[in-house]
Amino acid sequence: MDADWATRYGRPVRLLSQPGHPVTRLKQAGTDACLLLQNLPPRRRGPRAEALRQIKAQNFLVDARSALRPRTENDGRPKGAARITSPCDLGARQAIRGNTRWNGYRVHITETSDADTRANLITDIATTSPIRDTQALPGIHARLHIPPTAACSPGNAGGGKANEPGPQDPRQSRSVSAP
Repeated sequence: MDADWATRYGRPVRLLSQPGHPVTRLKQAGTDACLLLQNLPPRRRGPRAEALRQIKAQNFLVDARSALRPRTENDGRPKGAARITSPCDLGARQAIRGNTRWNGYRVHITETSDADTRANLITDIATTSPIRDTQALPGIHARLHIPPTAACSPGNAGGGKANEPGPQDPRQSRSVSAP
């Protein structure tokens, strides 16, 4: 590494929030990642080096002129749910719900729903990568021991929303998700 390494990495590289020459700084970060991976001794190539390799492959490409440049969506940059967003937590992903955007995980909370009582009890909490509610339902139902025929799924005749069980479920629980 050269003498400017510490100066360049005294603060994180962020494409949209850096005041001066963000694309230049981003290209330099990609070049430094390539140099680091090329010069890393074999005994030091572990999970962290593999994470850096994946992040570099997702965010940079070598163009027809053999120049490294930031990858765009037109170049096949993965969508937010597939792209690694944190080198410290490889499971964290970018998520959007309404106007809220974040990097991390999603919490799915299931609670009882009884018209006769005002108190609802939490029956299950699951933390997942940012997935759709309908993708989280099978795991929630399995943990609550709800048979698949008792749960409402998208497009069935059960009459509920996709994240609510059908009327034949005696516990009448529903799932609520939060970012």
